Amino acid sequence: MSDVRLIVGIDLGTTNSECFVYSTTTNTPELQYLNGSLTGMYPSVILYDQKAEKFIVGQEAKDNEGAKVWREMKIDLGKGEAKKVTIGSQTLNPITFSTIILKYIYEGLQQAYNDPIIETLVITVPADFKDAERQATLKAAHDAGFEPENEIRLINEPTAAALAYGEKLNEAQTLVSFDLGGGTFDVTFLEYDNIDGVRFYQALKTDGLILGGRDFDRKIIDYLYEGYLATDEGKAYKKDVPFKESFYLSAKNLAERIKINLSKTESVSGTDIIKVNGNRIILEYNITRDQFEKMIEGLVDRTIQMTKKVIGEEEVGCILMVGGSTRVPLIKKKIEEAFPNIPRVDDNPDLIVALGACIQASIISNKKESFLNEILTNPLGISVSGDFVKHMLYEGTPIPYEIEERFYRADDGDEVSAFLVQGKDILLESRNNQILGEIVLTGMKNTEAGAPVDIKIRVDNSGMVEVTASEVEEDGAKFFNNFKIGSTMRVQAQNYADLRAQAFEKYKDKTLQDLTAIADEIIEKIEAREEKVPSDHWLLEKLQSGRYGNLEEFKVIVYRADLKTDLY
Repeated sequence: MSDVRLIVGIDLGTTNSECFVYSTTTNTPELQYLNGSLTGMYPSVILYDQKAEKFIVGQEAKDNEGAKVWREMKIDLGKGEAKKVTIGSQTLNPITFSTIILKYIYEGLQQAYNDPIIETLVITVPADFKDAERQATLKAAHDAGFEPENEIRLINEPTAAALAYGEKLNEAQTLVSFDLGGGTFDVTFLEYDNIDGVRFYQALKTDGLILGGRDFDRKIIDYLYEGYLATDEGKAYKKDVPFKESFYLSAKNLAERIKINLSKTESVSGTDIIKVNGNRIILEYNITRDQFEKMIEGLVDRTIQMTKKVIGEEEVGCILMVGGSTRVPLIKKKIEEAFPNIPRVDDNPDLIVALGACIQASIISNKKESFLNEILTNPLGISVSGDFVKHMLYEGTPIPYEIEERFYRADDGDEVSAFLVQGKDILLESRNNQILGEIVLTGMKNTEAGAPVDIKIRVDNSGMVEVTASEVEEDGAKFFNNFKIGSTMRVQAQNYADLRAQAFEKYKDKTLQDLTAIADEIIEKIEAREEKVPSDHWLLEKLQSGRYGNLEEFKVIVYRADLKTDLY
């Protein structure tokens, strides 16, 4: 091991990842060209070499057009085994995928600096990442080999970008970070100030979407696919699902190249060959920028609407364009139309997030005079009734932060439990909520209903959650009797994806008329109860209104209601 000490910032991206190391010689972050990279940008793509029995990462994996590769798995971090993907003899889930990408960077640093000491590491995450996604990112970093002397800190991507840009500012200013990457979109409103050389950054509002450059690529692939099906050769594949799946995989790199070229020219035409299920397919295409912009306009409008929502009536000094997808001309055009009097800053959008991460790492290591205050992006609360959430920490709360509240047990017994929930909705089983775990206190001294229990929630600098619970005696003393957090879920707290799958299986042959009849039977059950629980009113409303919407969603509503009424 050498005596070299590294301060490292990494942007673990959906499409590409980048790494900066803070130079103690120049006192500036330096982009790392690891493993022979010519650009310092490492595609977040993995290919398994069956012969060599090893994973190939980055540009080499991406260049294997037509091969089955893993890509864009970052957006499923925190979903564990439910999102694992098998290709050939290998299976990856989002954590192992991210681990391999980070290990590629870690080993590159080890080779470039002769086994250095990692002093501090900062990794960026989408602002809308909940605790599960943040914990998964942290686990991937540790599994990759990163064990820094100080700490691994997570910061939000748009905040990191503002931090990098703020190095050029001297006066107080408000910033909006418009961060459109490969798979996620985040918009954050921040305040910046510089008081006697001390820099202050305060995030005020933030929001996000699962939307990015890959969605733009998909629109181009749709166009290529429909164009091929219209040819004499392609007509035979109109109902061939495996062919379609292979086509979309094989055309990914071509679509990305077309998108990039359409940012530079008014039209792109050509003839390319892709491999689909081992067969060579010739694609002829001619796409204009106007056609492409019409394809993606609805997606771009969603980002503008969210930006307007976050800005509200606030005064904005500038809009900072972040992420490679902001190079699409339509993005800039829409920003100028929606915010005509606000200056736009295009300052190396591909690298600015990783640059900000490295600056934050240097602040932590060198204890610089700079203060970065993040905010909680998703509320946190406790569910003790099994149906509803009592929020304790709200969106926009500055972090780190902790709060303690007193709850009163509803039943007798020597054990009490509650769910720790992250999300904005008051209903526990909402698809917008994420259950982080079940809080369990066992061996309680006071076994009667009404006994007080104190629950404390703490959110650290990285936005990750810690929780403690304690029994309270009459004299105010607290006891942490066998406190634990588990992942046990009740029926009404099932993962929404599992709920959908079960509903579709049970009602796969049911028509709207069939489901309406089942819903009416459940309504009769609920209305026959002498005492209704609070969720009954929600169920009745959903059962009545759901039949007028999407049939597939109505299946989920009926299935969920059927499960609920069976509990009584």
